[in-house]
Amino acid sequence: TLSNSLNEIAIDLLQENIDKASMISATSLSEALEQPEKVYELNLRNSKTSVLPPEIGKLINLRVLNTSGSRIRNIPPEIENCIHLKSIIANASPLSEIPQTIGKLQKLRNINFGACKIKKLPEEFGNLKSLWNLNLGANQLRELPTSFSNLKNLQMLSIDKNNFDEFPHEVLGLESI
Repeated sequence: TLSNSLNEIAIDLLQENIDKASMISATSLSEALEQPEKVYELNLRNSKTSVLPPEIGKLINLRVLNTSGSRIRNIPPEIENCIHLKSIIANASPLSEIPQTIGKLQKLRNINFGACKIKKLPEEFGNLKSLWNLNLGANQLRELPTSFSNLKNLQMLSIDKNNFDEFPHEVLGLESI
């Protein structure tokens, strides 16, 4: 019910505020890996970093990953260990590969993959049932996975400036948009 959902969100936000008092926002991978269990945000925005290593999986309390404007081309499969991740911001980067394991991130609510180089999304993308906001604009997508129609909580979607031959029918059943 709506009441239960609102209660879950309120409790989640309260817990995040409590956790942040003892947690850190890291601006480099080396800084993040010094105390991986205390990192709630990894901000690599506009960094010269070109590789997101498998060690990202050690950031088990990570809530926000920002690689926008960086040189990072892929997200390693170990991202699945970041089970508290709520937001991935990677716009304006050469990101081209999204791992199948992204589908295991059940708390993910925001993804910004706008102006990247993504050609294909994994079928597991449709498992992101908590997703509210999704920007896939200005990529190289030709189709969406059939599971895309499972994203029933999606409120905002951008898929403009891709290589679709026709409007993706997977989007048509998403009534919440």
